[in-house]
Amino acid sequence: MPLWKSLILVAVVTAAYFFARPYFPYIALAGGVLWLTQYFRPKPVRETTDLFVAARLADLLGLPRHPRQRVWKFRRDETVYHLSVASIAEGSREVVVVDVATPLYRETPFCFVMRSRSAKVREADLVENSRIPDVRFEYQLRRMPTPDGIEAASNMPDLFQTTAASDSAFSPYALFSAKGIELEKVYFNGRVLHSVLVLSKDASRYDAEHLLHLHTGFHLTLRDIVDNVSFKVPV
Repeated sequence: MPLWKSLILVAVVTAAYFFARPYFPYIALAGGVLWLTQYFRPKPVRETTDLFVAARLADLLGLPRHPRQRVWKFRRDETVYHLSVASIAEGSREVVVVDVATPLYRETPFCFVMRSRSAKVREADLVENSRIPDVRFEYQLRRMPTPDGIEAASNMPDLFQTTAASDSAFSPYALFSAKGIELEKVYFNGRVLHSVLVLSKDASRYDAEHLLHLHTGFHLTLRDIVDNVSFKVPV
């Protein structure tokens, strides 16, 4: 029980002793039971779960780690990776997600988001002003035609279609086919490409490396495309 709650409980029991002496034994007993209930109540496991998933992810990818580490930065295949692990509330439970982020080191007015319709973390329907994290410009999203099981929206539909169809091996749709990894969503905020996923219990090192391979391929494809676009919208 937090200290401030313990102090309030002591104050109530003390007041009962001086001002409600006939009821003091009952109030003291109730206070003791309440304190013991709070004391022995199971502690939240959020941090432990986060750390377990973070450690498992680092081990699968062969990344060095120290106790309590949840964030990594490393370079592979000419790409800089930022990996982080966090818990997201979903109703009465928490879902531990992994964010794979690769900055393009470019500023563009282009953004999009793609979601799995079977995502463990449910979000509001995609509409014109659905929030894409860390976007620095005004935008208006439009829904995109996508394969079954995926929904998507972008502020530049033509460019998104070019990006999605540029190379079937490294399209964003290929990311959703990774085995042993439950991809929640992929989004681009104009500067950084993110893949948000849930690490399934039977995920192997191959699964984790394969997901990184697909993400890297799409990252490089996206970078090449935006490098060849003359954006007329101010960034």
